[in-house]
Amino acid sequence: MAADSGARIQGQPAWGRRGVLVERQQGLRSCLYLGTPFFKTSVALVPHDVRDLPAIWVFVRSEEYRRLVRARDPRVGIATSATAAVPFDAERWRRIAAEEYPEGLPAPWSNEPTQWLFAGSPEAATEPLQVGVARLVGYRWPEQSDSDDLEDLADNDGIASLPAVAGELPAANRLQTLLARAYGDRWSPGLLRQLLEQTGSKKKDLADWLRDDFFSHHCSVFANRPFVWHIWDGHKDGFSALVNYHRLDRAGLEKLTYTYLGDWIERQRADAADDVAGADLRLAAA
Repeated sequence: MAADSGARIQGQPAWGRRGVLVERQQGLRSCLYLGTPFFKTSVALVPHDVRDLPAIWVFVRSEEYRRLVRARDPRVGIATSATAAVPFDAERWRRIAAEEYPEGLPAPWSNEPTQWLFAGSPEAATEPLQVGVARLVGYRWPEQSDSDDLEDLADNDGIASLPAVAGELPAANRLQTLLARAYGDRWSPGLLRQLLEQTGSKKKDLADWLRDDFFSHHCSVFANRPFVWHIWDGHKDGFSALVNYHRLDRAGLEKLTYTYLGDWIERQRADAADDVAGADLRLAAA
C-alpha cells in the first residue's frame, strides 16, 4: 500500500521514539507507544524529553484530559489537533507521576497471546487453553523465557496426537498435565470447566474440545492465521493430531505420516482382524 501513488504515509517523526498513543475516538483509549507505525485513527504524543513520559502518561489516562479534549472537540471522531492542544501543567503531572510510579514506568507487558510482548504463560493469558495447546506443540513467543516449568512438557517434534499413538499419551491428557503445572494449587476440575466455558464451548472435557472446537476457536483468536493445525480424518473416533505449522517440514510430515498415522493404521488393522467394533470404519477413514 505504501507504494501506491495515492498513499499518504504520515507520522514518521514519531517513529523510533517513545510516547503515548491516543485513539481518536470518543473513549480516548491510550497505551504506551514504542515508536512503530500506527493507524491514522490514533495520535502519537511524543515528549521532547523522554523523562516527561510518565507525566504525559498519567495525564492522558486522567479524566481531566478527556474532559479537556472533549471540550475542544465533542465529535465521535476527534480531530488530531484536539488531542494535543490542551493545557498541560508539567510540574503538577510530574509530581503525580512520581507518586504513582516511584520507580518509573513499568516495562511493557501484555497478557494477550496475539501480542509479541506476551511471555507465553497460560495462567496469565486471556486465552489459557489456546496458549496451553501452543506450548504443548512447542510454539514459542518472542518474549518467552528460554526455560520455564513448562518447557519439558512441550513436544519436541511439534506433533500432539489426540488418540494415544506411537507411545505418547493422548493430547488431552498431556494438555491437562501442562495446565495443572502452570496453575499449581489453583488447578481444579472447576477451573477446567471455567476455561472451557470461556472459549464459548459447550464441551465438558478437553478431549471433546480439542477434537470439535479447538481449531475454530484458534482461528478466531488469531485472526484466521492459524499456526497450530488440526489434521483429522473426520471420524469421531478416528485419527487426528495437532501440529505446530512452523515445525512441519519434510521430516515432520514424514513422522506424522509414517510414525503417528502409521501406528494408528496398524492398530486398526489388528483390531479389524480381531473383529473389534468400529475398527473397519476407523481404518477406512484413516
